[in-house]
Order: sequence, then structure tokens, then C-alpha cells
Amino acid sequence: MPSYSSLIGPETVGDAVLPLASLTEADFEAIGGLVHSTRSFSPKKEEIEIVGERTGLGSSSVEYLFITLSFLYDHVGTAISSGMGYEEAISATVEDLSASTSWSESEKDLLRGRLGALLQPSNIHRDFRKVERIRAGFQPHAVGFSSIVGLRPKFSDDEAGELTIEGLVPAIEFRITTDAKDNKNHVFQLTEEALSEMKKAIDRLERKVSAVKQANISNARIIEL
Repeated sequence: MPSYSSLIGPETVGDAVLPLASLTEADFEAIGGLVHSTRSFSPKKEEIEIVGERTGLGSSSVEYLFITLSFLYDHVGTAISSGMGYEEAISATVEDLSASTSWSESEKDLLRGRLGALLQPSNIHRDFRKVERIRAGFQPHAVGFSSIVGLRPKFSDDEAGELTIEGLVPAIEFRITTDAKDNKNHVFQLTEEALSEMKKAIDRLERKVSAVKQANISNARIIEL
């Protein structure tokens, strides 16, 4: 089914989860399958696109939905920690969300059941967040790579004192963009020899990662998300 991703996001949390009420059981199960997978509320981009097209919601609405479900999972967990029962916490959350929207009673009943099925406390969500914290570490992450290749003229003076272009020298600039708050971009120049060495280093790094994944380190399993 063709889908369109709106440029404008939902105005409220209630608006973000309301699409759950319009899904068929099969489409809702597709959402639930992702929520209860090892990636928790953070499906891969291609998974979001598939569900967005399948449901007709569009990838943006599905992405907003998963972000909101993650927020509501924490919200319900806080309520449970304060002594509230799970079903009571879900009902209170639905009433809270509907206060700023125009949900019908049938939509409230349906969303109560569907949110109840999606927000159940689970080790899957705890484990995913723990793995993400370990993966993230404390250093900024490289999130973008770009390059510019140019030709720089080599000038020479002729006998009349006129400048002429004797030749052109290839020049390579490479930029790495990180998710750091400050000093996000790191730009440096490469010679062709350095570019060749960088390619070798990346190839060696890929082989190292592959070797680590295949290694049997004290019978520990490699966690991949």
C-alpha cells in the first residue's frame, strides 16, 4: 500500500499513539512484533519503512509512534514503581492522553488494550538499553563522512613576469561529522598515498570486527542488534 510521510509531526502524545486504533489486527501484530524484538522500541530504519508502507501510516508516523511508546513505557514503569498496578497504570495513562485529544470511548477501549499489550514490563527493553549504553560509551560517535576532490593550480612566472598555470595538483579533503555538541566536524587533507593507507586500515578494521564476532571468548556470545 503506498504511503505518505507527513512533514508535520503529531502535536500531542495522544495524537502520536492514536494511529494504533486504526490498525487491523494483522498490522497491529506487525507493530507488536517489532516492539517485542531484540531492538525494543528502536527498530531499524528499513523495518520502520516496511511497517509504514504496510499500514499506510508512513515511516514518519511509525517513527513517532515508536518514540512515543518508549516514552510511555518509562511513564508506566514509574507509575508501577510508585505502587500502582499495571492495568491501573495503563488505564490512567489512557485517560491522561485522551484529556488533550478527542478520542471516542471505543478508541479509548481499543487503545487501552493495545497499549496494555505493547507496554508490558520486559527484560527485552532493559537489555536493549543496557547494550546501547555499552555500545555508546563516552566518546562522540562518527555519524557522517564526506569528501571534496579538487585541482589546485601550480603557478610559474614567465620571462615577462606573467603568471601562468604550469599544472594542476589533485587535492583531497575529508570530513568526519560527529554527534558531539561542540567541535562536531573534523576536516583534514589526504594525499593519494594516505588515502590508500586509510583504505587498508578500514579493511583491516573490518577483519578485526569479524574476528572478534567469530571468536569464542570464554563461551561468551556476541550481542548484535
